[in-house]
Amino acid sequence: MKVNKTEFVIAGILLAAALILGATLLPSSLLFSRLITGLGIGYVLARGYFGFAGSANLAFRRGSTKLMRALMLLVILASFVSLFFSAVPASDVNPDFVMKYNLFIHPVTMGTVIGGFMFGVGMAFASGCASGLLTDLTLEFPKAVLGIIFFGIGFLLSMPFGAKMPWINTSLIKSSADTNGVWFPDLFNFDGLNGFLGALILNIILAAIVIKLSYVYEAKRKAKGTYTPVDTEVEAEQAVGQLLDTNLSFYQRFFVRPWTLWESAIGMAIMYAAVLGLTKGAWGVSGAFPFWIAKLANLFGVSAEAIGNYTGNAKLVDPGIFQHQMSLQGFAIALGAFIALLSMGRLFASFKAGLKIKGKQAIFAIIGGLLMGLSIGFGKGCNAGALFSPIVSFSLSGWIFLVFMVCGAYVGNRIMNLNKK
Repeated sequence: MKVNKTEFVIAGILLAAALILGATLLPSSLLFSRLITGLGIGYVLARGYFGFAGSANLAFRRGSTKLMRALMLLVILASFVSLFFSAVPASDVNPDFVMKYNLFIHPVTMGTVIGGFMFGVGMAFASGCASGLLTDLTLEFPKAVLGIIFFGIGFLLSMPFGAKMPWINTSLIKSSADTNGVWFPDLFNFDGLNGFLGALILNIILAAIVIKLSYVYEAKRKAKGTYTPVDTEVEAEQAVGQLLDTNLSFYQRFFVRPWTLWESAIGMAIMYAAVLGLTKGAWGVSGAFPFWIAKLANLFGVSAEAIGNYTGNAKLVDPGIFQHQMSLQGFAIALGAFIALLSMGRLFASFKAGLKIKGKQAIFAIIGGLLMGLSIGFGKGCNAGALFSPIVSFSLSGWIFLVFMVCGAYVGNRIMNLNKK
């Protein structure tokens, strides 16, 4: 195993430059924390070829549910993180110290169903979700760029949906009079930890059900002969033995070897803890995309007032590119992915191979990006903001979004298969 020293040096320079410039030029510690967590998230996602969209896409395309099972491991680990941060209010520890965490508790509406389904179809077409498109800049640059642009356009167009369609914001079912949705801790107030212990156990049970169904589905695909191993999963599992291979250098064993999905799940759980601890809020990604499109529109003559009137956010284009939290985090996720593949010595080859794009791929990327962006107005987020973060915030909406996202991914992949014939 040879180490590409050029790529390794570039990775080190990029990381050092990002941290030094961030520490000296960013105006607040909150923005610097977004930079750090974004770099970490991008690194983890790319190092293990981990992605939320792949959990459904790979299941339908290859029959492999390893990524779905790893996602459920992440859900369990991150749910523990949410419990540790939120179960005991700071005021109970010290009456003079008050700190609240912005967990994602979303309403359960028809918008959750429609948004989840649309997002699933879109991510099947684009072969990625919001975070996936950012990390795919290292592997399929032109397709990822198209997906990001039209995701942003779709999201920007969808921004007035909530105001114009009140049924998107009012939950059909509620766990308490004060909760616009179903928040599991409301159901277990008797558990001694303000409902969080019961909520954690319920999340574990639901994740275990998904894991069991994943095993059953994969076994059926294998029995039918329609299961195809995923190259990156096989490579990562085979490379685990390199950790104990003393013939390899420390760098080769710990920085070049691809991570297994389980290692990536643990890494993402750590990053979720960092996001929650440093920013005091759960994790979202897609908010950067409409901001970038709005800034671009403003650059080409669309007034900030017109953008504000349409979106309902009068200050949408006011922040600078690196002063907007989601924008900075988005750039950092992409940079973290580049650093990961550079440190593994894989960027040059993979980036070059992914520069070619076929007409059909471009069309699917455009339609998929638009569908995902438009779905945000209904479902209130992407796989990070409407699925992962609500689930680990103990909101029922996240689990419902997951179900309909998988249904949408099934339909989307069926359409793509028909197009190949």
